[in-house]
Amino acid sequence: MKNNILNIKLKHKKMKKALLFFAVVAFAFTANAQVVLSGNLTINTSAYGESFDGKTYETDFSNVDHFGFVFNPKVGYQINNKFIVGAYLGYAYDGYVAYTPQADPSKIATETTDNEGAFSFGLFGRMNFCTLGSFSFFGELSTGFAVGVTQTVINNKVSGVETKLPEHDFFNFKIQVIPGFNYAFNEHFSADLYLNIIGLRFATSAESYKNAADKEIVKADAHFGLACDLMGNTLHDYMSAITIGVNYKF
Repeated sequence: MKNNILNIKLKHKKMKKALLFFAVVAFAFTANAQVVLSGNLTINTSAYGESFDGKTYETDFSNVDHFGFVFNPKVGYQINNKFIVGAYLGYAYDGYVAYTPQADPSKIATETTDNEGAFSFGLFGRMNFCTLGSFSFFGELSTGFAVGVTQTVINNKVSGVETKLPEHDFFNFKIQVIPGFNYAFNEHFSADLYLNIIGLRFATSAESYKNAADKEIVKADAHFGLACDLMGNTLHDYMSAITIGVNYKF
């Protein structure tokens, strides 16, 4: 019994020494660390017109209108001149309005609205590879997830009937590496230019919704490729090729 008590005491002493050692190492490692607040805000809006029946009509509305924004604030710790680690939160919104004309193209038959919102959270680590004056080139590795919902509403302008389709819940997970440039205005303020067009991303997503028979439908897919989407050939897609962020270092 005494031997067991003695062994437990020795283990506790060793554990305390180990915890003290790691605390000292962590303090020494972060003694010169600086807090960095950063983030980016992207706003995009666009409208697209199409022809009907082989003719182009001058109307007061476009066939598809889009408005969206992405807000990603970050908090990081600059360990030294080369490394920054931290976490980010984000919110993204995309809204689309599609119109279908009547026989008289100046009048709307149906108006379909898609609203999508998502919250995101993740971790990131940045390494500065080289610095030349106020410029530096970096690579940023990040991983995170997003959860959101999409709501579609169809408004029949002729009958006055509004139909809400079942909500689509979705979950996304991603790991990406993006290069970029940083320009320091002074010791506190700097700006980032992220080159998403040459970054790499692995992403998985899952979507769930109920069909007309009230049956749960789940779809999932995975993708590996560039850290931006140019397949849509739209202004929204092109704006994802390069993003700009602002930093403040305490």
